[in-house]
Amino acid sequence: MKQIRVESLLASPQDIVTFQSEWSKGGSGGLLLLALFAGNVGPGLYMMSFLMNFTVGMLVGFLIVAVGYGLPHLLFLGRKERFWRGMMHPDTSWISRGFIFANIFMGFACLTMALGSPMLANMIPESISIYYNPIGILSSVFAFLLAMYPGFLFASVRAIAFWHSFLLVPLFIVQAFGSGIALLLVLAHAPGVSLHGGEHLLFPEAIFLVTSALLILGHLFFTFSSGKAGRTSVMRLVSGSFKKAFLLGALSCEIAIPLAVVALTFVGLNKSMLIPAELIQLCGIYFFKYCFLNAGAYNEICSEQVFDSIYSHSGESRPFN
Repeated sequence: MKQIRVESLLASPQDIVTFQSEWSKGGSGGLLLLALFAGNVGPGLYMMSFLMNFTVGMLVGFLIVAVGYGLPHLLFLGRKERFWRGMMHPDTSWISRGFIFANIFMGFACLTMALGSPMLANMIPESISIYYNPIGILSSVFAFLLAMYPGFLFASVRAIAFWHSFLLVPLFIVQAFGSGIALLLVLAHAPGVSLHGGEHLLFPEAIFLVTSALLILGHLFFTFSSGKAGRTSVMRLVSGSFKKAFLLGALSCEIAIPLAVVALTFVGLNKSMLIPAELIQLCGIYFFKYCFLNAGAYNEICSEQVFDSIYSHSGESRPFN
């Protein structure tokens, strides 16, 4: 009789779905959201700017990573004087790997921008300046790894179905390139700034937007099919409390509006709305990160309430107490 009751109590929490709040609420949630956004846009802008030989974009991308990604992570730590310990376990921790990617990227990016700076051109010997391209390629490789790393980090969280997805890595990479092109085009239209060949980025941007849409839809489909926690997460976005933020803020702003404007601009019908559409796209990516963090839900398989109920009625003491 007692065995039947225990089994029934242990089975009931599987139907209880709880949304995580550690990484989405309060000050810590705001810092993580900012870092997740900056860690996507900054590397993407840097990579695309290096490809286009756009020094202003490289500098802005570096600053976004340093200030928008690095500083929130430092503030997120409980013991900030021990930040160096974040690099100590790259063999087992994606957080350590991300920490290493970010620091190596910033180091190579500084060297690349110094070698390519017109102000320092007369001070750097030609025997050293020839390393601009090799070091720039290395910095872009680590920018790519930095943009990719959050996908692996969240996908490793098996308890949360909405995060545990093999599609997150390509999605975050595609969003990095898409947001990088968007911010690059915005910077290129700033007063006193010039960029040659920016119009050639419209077609790749359209490809990234379509690919991002397909990956998001695929992610929603596979997550919805993964179990109750996954279905609850998807329903929260498409019909629940985050419906407007996801459908209007994320999907419409990140994909639908920019794709329509880019298509019209590409065929020469509408150029005046391109920059506003790029800014809207960046806002949409921010909304997507916001919804992504708040959609994480898990099943309470062996909750504290269950064990308290079991042992309070049986009169036995809980093990490991």
